[in-house]
Amino acid sequence: MSPNSRRTFGFAAALAVVITAGFGLLALWPRPPAPPQPVNLVTSEWEPYVVPDRDDGGPLGALVSRVFQSAGYLPRMEFTSWPDAQERVASQSAVAAFPFIETAERRQRFHVSDPVTTFRYALFHRADGEVTEERLARWSMGEGEDLGWVLGAIDGYELWESLDEIASVDRWYESQQAAFAALAAGEIDLLPEGDIVGFDFLNSTEVGIDASTIVASETRDGVLADSEQELRILAPRNPEGARLIRRVNAAIETLTDQGVIDDYGAQLAELDRDSTTGTRVVTVGMTTATDATGRSFMLAPGTSATVTDWPDSFVDGFGGGLDSLPARATVEVKIGNGPSRGRLLRVDVEAIRIDEVEAP
Repeated sequence: MSPNSRRTFGFAAALAVVITAGFGLLALWPRPPAPPQPVNLVTSEWEPYVVPDRDDGGPLGALVSRVFQSAGYLPRMEFTSWPDAQERVASQSAVAAFPFIETAERRQRFHVSDPVTTFRYALFHRADGEVTEERLARWSMGEGEDLGWVLGAIDGYELWESLDEIASVDRWYESQQAAFAALAAGEIDLLPEGDIVGFDFLNSTEVGIDASTIVASETRDGVLADSEQELRILAPRNPEGARLIRRVNAAIETLTDQGVIDDYGAQLAELDRDSTTGTRVVTVGMTTATDATGRSFMLAPGTSATVTDWPDSFVDGFGGGLDSLPARATVEVKIGNGPSRGRLLRVDVEAIRIDEVEAP
């Protein structure tokens, strides 16, 4: 071998050693984490659990987002109806939908996650209607006669097993508002809804139903014995959906071990909304309000409420301020806090101070 050949061979060998060492260092150097994969989640308004007006989607929306983030996704939430949410996942135009209870039909159509949290159904009925605790208990235990009660439900909801065994839905409603309005009007006798969700809706100052006229069954026997249901996430029934649910289930397990799921569950169980926006009823001392039957209620200073309907004379009179309104005039309000929360009452207009809303 000539001197030039030896020098060339030595240079090549040294270069090979350097390259090999470089590759070894690259192999040892930690790789940057992969960016989260964006995914679109579909859900529906279900206050106070899922709230479209909140950036985090409400407490349950925040929990589901935390699960997806832990699974390596970047979730984006969209709101629609319950039936449309399921159809969008089934057609693969959405990656996942929440929150849903597991049923045999859904297991056939979707990949279903492990439970994220639980909620309890209640049976709502009119306080002065034919449904009473005693008759409902007998009916739910299968001991009562056919009472001819009309059962209503909201589109996209599923009855729990024991209720499904003894009753079928007579009338479906496209929204919570329509279903509770039908219950208040006497079109239906029973309406299944989450207990916290139902009372939150009825107590809302934006709902023109007197919450005191509708009650929920307090019995936990018979048909309501298994009314506590697990809420889950649905994904398309394809290989991609199966992979997503595996990652989601792993994230749920991790967050459960870390206590995160339990922390959110405790927050969800204590949910209660005390409305403080809208027209406020303020008093010097105490204000007396009356309900539709003439019964009187004492409202404390600072009680919050929303005026349900401003009479024309009020609208015309606002140009001259409250002094231009008829003497001893009253308006109907929906109470937003305190012992009378959720009631529709009439109050003296002189007790009202406009706050956080525009005068009509």
